[in-house]
Amino acid sequence: MKFVKTLFVIVFVSGTVVFFQNCSVQQNTGLLGSKESSSTTTADQVVLNAPFAYDLVVDTLSYNSCVGESLNDQGIHGFKIGVNEGFTDNFGSGAVKAGLKLRSDFLQYVGKNLKPRYPSTVITPAQIQNLLVNSNYNKDVYLQFAVRKASNLSIVHDVIQPTGPIMFSLPRDGLVVQAPLFQDPVLTSLTKNVQFGEGGVVLAEGSRVYDFQTVSPPVPIEATFNYSGITDDTTPLVQPGSTENLGIAERYSESVRNKFNLGSSEKYILAITYGALDAVGAETTGVDNGLSSPKRKVANDLTKAFGRGFNLQFGLPVSPAAAGWKNTALKTVSETNLVDATPASGSRWDCRSYVIMKQNQWNNQQLSKPSCAGLISSDLLNVSINSQVKNLRRQYLESDWDIGFFYDANTPYDPNNRLSRPLCLVPKRTECYLPTSETVIAGTDVGVNYNPNSECYLTNQAGTSYTNSIDVVKAGGRCAQFASICVRTSTNF
Repeated sequence: MKFVKTLFVIVFVSGTVVFFQNCSVQQNTGLLGSKESSSTTTADQVVLNAPFAYDLVVDTLSYNSCVGESLNDQGIHGFKIGVNEGFTDNFGSGAVKAGLKLRSDFLQYVGKNLKPRYPSTVITPAQIQNLLVNSNYNKDVYLQFAVRKASNLSIVHDVIQPTGPIMFSLPRDGLVVQAPLFQDPVLTSLTKNVQFGEGGVVLAEGSRVYDFQTVSPPVPIEATFNYSGITDDTTPLVQPGSTENLGIAERYSESVRNKFNLGSSEKYILAITYGALDAVGAETTGVDNGLSSPKRKVANDLTKAFGRGFNLQFGLPVSPAAAGWKNTALKTVSETNLVDATPASGSRWDCRSYVIMKQNQWNNQQLSKPSCAGLISSDLLNVSINSQVKNLRRQYLESDWDIGFFYDANTPYDPNNRLSRPLCLVPKRTECYLPTSETVIAGTDVGVNYNPNSECYLTNQAGTSYTNSIDVVKAGGRCAQFASICVRTSTNF
């Protein structure tokens, strides 16, 4: 009997040891899973060396050729880029295909290098989040928008005539979206719908996140820029020899468009990049919130960074056109991967431009004057009109812009051909145009010249050669300005 008791104790103790040994494996299982936990060094390297994870796709770009003072603060942007489909007013479909998601190669890396965390049999969102928070490429990342030089991705400051070191000014020179990608609500939104199968196979990459906020209604991910000023600290309003005192007038916005059109190292691009808020700045340069140091695969290769670049090409709104008419219309957009300078796969854009009219020409009833006749509800039953208005409303909000049909002076109104008229826009909060009265011809409002076959007046005539006398050109009116809208038409998001 004593022998049996002794044997029972030995078996019991042995079984208890085995039981706790089995438990200890489960208790030590980390976010990487059971296999990685056997080597702390290997596990750490799997986390630290994870590839860059984020990919933002936008669906709308727009540009206004308006010029003036601080227009971007008054509802008239120069450039705007964003995730806007589905944020339109009652004309919208509610669909949003663009936005932020996790890259396919990142998720494939997760599936290959991570194992399920007990008791789960598949890789969990918490494991993905661990990599996003702690990996070298992805930790502390914020989303950035800016105009940059294509040659080295340096920031193009919105300064008319820069000389010497330039102080950063945000959001004038770029936007850092103040919603960290490595924290909630973004972190959970990005990972909650990602699904892995047996063996780490990616079953679902998750939907794109189009709203970084927790407020209701949702707020689009977008950025707006000016680059249309007539005066700043480097350029006074009063110019030597000028009778109008309108600073550099139309010349600065034209020079910016010309830089986008270049094929040289001085070319401008619109860029989406990612970076940390780690740039302290200095008295001579200012604080840039990391804009000047975007995340790069190779730190010293300044020509590349993680993100997307947008090559914009500007041209005449109508061709041919008389003297004075400039490249005020955004004609094409092409999209590139900044990390390797390759074209973005499947990216296609469609661009259209519309004339912008003066505020006193909205619903004008005088036949002798131009008019932008407001839309009525039945107009939107027309598929083409409805589609154009819906696209415009992505970035030309009803609070800031009226949309109607364009009638030039002395064009009679005919309800039977109303839908054949081109669309026009009128800003609600401030004028798109430099003054058309007094400053051009004393005692006269010369208005705006909407006829591309006749010469139009520019305050700044650099690079423009008129056939007619300047007095005749002035009397014909200022050059028309245009609103351009480009939408991403490809289904590859």
